Amino acid sequence: MIVLAIAAILFLYCKESNRTGWRKGFDIVFLILSPIFVFIAAFLPIMLLRTLMLKTRIFIALGGFLLYIGIFILYYAKKHKIFLPVLLILCILYHYTYMYSYGNALNNQKEYASYLVYNIVHDIETINVENEFSTVSFIGQMPRTKRMQMLYDKYPIYESIMSKYFTNDSWMGGAWVLHYMQGDLTIESDNETDNQIVESAEPIMKNSVYSCYVNGGKIIIYFY
Repeated sequence: MIVLAIAAILFLYCKESNRTGWRKGFDIVFLILSPIFVFIAAFLPIMLLRTLMLKTRIFIALGGFLLYIGIFILYYAKKHKIFLPVLLILCILYHYTYMYSYGNALNNQKEYASYLVYNIVHDIETINVENEFSTVSFIGQMPRTKRMQMLYDKYPIYESIMSKYFTNDSWMGGAWVLHYMQGDLTIESDNETDNQIVESAEPIMKNSVYSCYVNGGKIIIYFY
C-alpha cells in the first residue's frame, strides 16, 4: 500500500505540475527520495533500542512514516474528491481488520492471564506459608488461548507485540503477580541450576498448565 501511495503521489504531481525540464525531473526525484529519508529518520532511532524486538520497533515508527505519506496524498489529491475518499476507506478497512483482531485476541489472552495470576499467587503463598522463600522465577511461557493462536496463525507478526505477562525481565510479568501477594518476594532471572531442577526434580505442586519447584530460597514456576 505504501508503494501504491507513492505511485499515486507521483501520478497526481505529474498531472498537475506546470514545471518542465530538469526542474520537474528534480521534483520527481525529490518525491521519490523524500519518503525514503523520512523512513530512515523515523526507523533509525527506534532500531537503536535494545529492549524491544525488531518487529515491535517497526510498529512504533510506522505511524509517523504513514502520516508523512498521508500529508502528500491530502495535498496532491485535494482536487480529486472521489480518489481520496476511496483510498481512505480502503486504508481504514484494512486498519480496522487488523486492530479488531488484535484487540479481541489481546483481551481474550489477558482474561486468561488474570485467571492464571490468581492461581499462581495462591500456589506461591501456599508454598511460602512459613516465609522461607524470597524470590520467584518463571520458566517457559503461558499457554495461548485458541483465539490468540488463530491470530498468530493468520498474522504471525503479532506474536512479537503481544504482552508477555509472566517473565523475569519484564516489569509487567513481575508486577502483576507481586501485586496480589502478601509476602515480600521479588522476581529473579532463572539460571542453569533452576533448569536442571525442572528437568530432574519432582514438582511440589502441579496442574495442567504449570508446575512449581523450589531451589534454595527461590520458587520456580515452570510453564509446560
